[in-house]
Amino acid sequence: MSCAAALRQAGVDVQLIEYPAMPHGFLDFPRFARDADTAMAAVVKAQRSAFG
Repeated sequence: MSCAAALRQAGVDVQLIEYPAMPHGFLDFPRFARDADTAMAAVVKAQRSAFG
């Protein structure tokens, strides 16, 4: 079972977005990882939604 599936099963609201071409930790390298800006925007949007 994936982490996202386990969280969903526990009743946690989960949004899973996969970036298959990106290496682990790619958010730390926005100048080198083409999807880093897009992924960070998704993180920020989710946090704003969760924390109001």
